[in-house]
Amino acid sequence: MKDLLERDSCRMDKSNAFVFDAPPGKYAFTLSAGPVGAGVQARITLEGATKSDGSAAVFEFAEKTPPQSAEIVVTAKTVRMTADNSADLRWMKLVEAAEDTGASKKTKP
Repeated sequence: MKDLLERDSCRMDKSNAFVFDAPPGKYAFTLSAGPVGAGVQARITLEGATKSDGSAAVFEFAEKTPPQSAEIVVTAKTVRMTADNSADLRWMKLVEAAEDTGASKKTKP
């Protein structure tokens, strides 16, 4: 395996959850995961968060699906990541979105 980041994983299934705390707000979220077994899919859901468009924070992975990214809104202090099938959670990244202060807009003197 060329990418060491993808080498290790944590096995998830219906009976457990990966739980983390994050203050409510907007975030950039990236997840790398995959199903256990060939020909199946894994659906991973974030409870306590939605996608920025208001839809459920659900990510579907087939055998060779690359990492998926979405802008999410955390609505609860604790976020639970659950899988509807057996899945290997490789890594995730959650980065708080910067506030838009308007400072990046150029103004004429």
